[in-house]
Amino acid sequence: MRSDKEQKEGFSRRAIVLGAAQGGIIALLAGRYFQLQVIDGQIYHTQAEGNRIRIQPIMPVRGDILDRDGAMLAEGKERYDILYEPYAEISVDEHEAALRKIAKLIDVKDDTIITRWIQAVKDNMADLLTLKENISWDLMAQMESQAVTLPGLRVHVPYIRHYPIAEEAAHITGYVGRVSESDIAARPEMRHILITPEARVGKNGLELAAEETLFGRAGIRQLEADARGNFVRELNMEPPKAGQDITTTIDAGLQSFIMKTLKGHGGLKKEGASAVVLDVTNGDILAIASVPSYDPNKFVGGIDPAYWNSLINDKDKPLHNRAISAKYPPGSTFKMVTALAAMRAGIAQERTTHYCPGFFEFGDRVFHCWEKRGHGHMDMVSALAQSCNVYFYNLAAELGIETIAGMARELGLGEPLGIELPGEISGIVPDDAWKRETLGKPWYPGETINVAIGQGFVSATPLQLATMSARIATGQAVQPRITQDASLRAMERVMIDDGQMIYLPKQQESFEKLNIPPWHLEVVRRGMDAVVNRWNGTAQRHKITDPALRFAGKTGTSQVRASQDKGAAKRRQDKTHALFVGYAPVENPRYAISVVVEHGGGGSSAAGPLAGKIFRHLLGIDEPTEETENNLPEGAAAIVDDTAPIINQTEDNPDQAISLPWQHGE
Repeated sequence: MRSDKEQKEGFSRRAIVLGAAQGGIIALLAGRYFQLQVIDGQIYHTQAEGNRIRIQPIMPVRGDILDRDGAMLAEGKERYDILYEPYAEISVDEHEAALRKIAKLIDVKDDTIITRWIQAVKDNMADLLTLKENISWDLMAQMESQAVTLPGLRVHVPYIRHYPIAEEAAHITGYVGRVSESDIAARPEMRHILITPEARVGKNGLELAAEETLFGRAGIRQLEADARGNFVRELNMEPPKAGQDITTTIDAGLQSFIMKTLKGHGGLKKEGASAVVLDVTNGDILAIASVPSYDPNKFVGGIDPAYWNSLINDKDKPLHNRAISAKYPPGSTFKMVTALAAMRAGIAQERTTHYCPGFFEFGDRVFHCWEKRGHGHMDMVSALAQSCNVYFYNLAAELGIETIAGMARELGLGEPLGIELPGEISGIVPDDAWKRETLGKPWYPGETINVAIGQGFVSATPLQLATMSARIATGQAVQPRITQDASLRAMERVMIDDGQMIYLPKQQESFEKLNIPPWHLEVVRRGMDAVVNRWNGTAQRHKITDPALRFAGKTGTSQVRASQDKGAAKRRQDKTHALFVGYAPVENPRYAISVVVEHGGGGSSAAGPLAGKIFRHLLGIDEPTEETENNLPEGAAAIVDDTAPIINQTEDNPDQAISLPWQHGE
């Protein structure tokens, strides 16, 4: 048995241990209390506040898209929408009653729609329900007066997108549309704003290409709500930052004129066409037209399925921007490339002549000129003026494809030009390496004969053809653009001697000089001048009589596909594209253009008249009368078809030329 002393010592030890344990527990509790109240107190306070604080994102105002003079191409307009916010702490029955009352006020009678709203609230499927968009101002005022008695009712005033000239600039502006899951996946950091009902993002054109610039930065509003979900006061607000405006190089008036001209052309009831106008002094794209087109306003609130189906099922592809996304055999507009390549190689100069009997024999094959009787002796200028195929066949036989390809690339063909629009393609400048990589076969000499007149594998976009014209006109590596710094974009209006008003740029862009001798370019320019202004030129009927304002150009007619059908010649208009490229004025070039009319027939008969109208509009000249157009010197051909019959390449005859079908895209 332990003594009293031992018992007291044991008790004291137990008391000390128990006291230490109790002290530790008290210290732990005190520490946790300090952690909750002091260190993490603000966190839990905020979470508790979240039960009655609502965070609302604020959509920024989207930037406008303007033409060069400030005219609107795409703008924001106020719209009134009715939304329902199912945050209110009321029963499902009360939500249903509120939604049915709102439905009566906004004249929604379809019970299926109302049931869908109620189910969305029950399933907590949405932060905000869009009940009706684009209501009248009177209805908006009525709904505002009901907001106090209807928990969850919200009158929303977003800015919607509007396109004032709609179809005429649709391929430039593109359009905005509702946000898709892929849009959110591409920008997950923007999810909180992209899921709001009014959110719209760019889907095509500049709206897509400049999305980040145009969109701006979203804001945030903290609102305090009572137990029924009604907002009591605004606690804090971070304002949104509006998107930046984009001013383009486009002249809206010119763009509208060209679109109407293309659509109004007799042969364009269902056929496609495109035209591009460049300012050669700075590369500004003044107009870039593609028909048929579409109405971008129909995409803003959600595209109607019937309209969407009509667009995607239309064989003429109205959504397709032909000016940058379609490639065509350039036909005889490519002959300037061949002429410059021949002068670079030293095999021809301006006075070099070749005899045209109407055909050209190469090996055991015969290539024909469009003029079956032949042109006789041709020098380089006259060959361009009359578009003599045989002259350029002779050059190609000596040149080889590599020299031609190098010149084509220097003039802007064969690669994207990098303008600020999505969907630009490269076209094709073929050579031996390209063919081996693409088709796994070597290049045959007969294919060079075909390429020399812009047929076969070679293809280009209308923008590339306009750029080629600008580079020939200036001797500089003109680079096209559709947007630029605002300080360079303004134009000076200048009165010239006869009282006409013209526009001049305040600042000229500086481009590198082409690696082409000026006298070589001058020979080709004389040939293009003769095409329009010499009595026997292929576009003589479209000339401007004022010597100071005359324009130069080149017609072209390219086959869509080769055919061995004996009746093909009679139906050639159904199988050929019509082209025209040129610049004006001849003495002091300011504008370069290209015009392509799909299945239009001859370049002189279909594309030439449209080009003439565009140049007359640019230079402020009245339209010629029918009598003036038909008043040709004796012996001049009113319409010239410069398409040569093309024969098919076969495995047995690899040196024969081949003509590929035109394709959209690459």
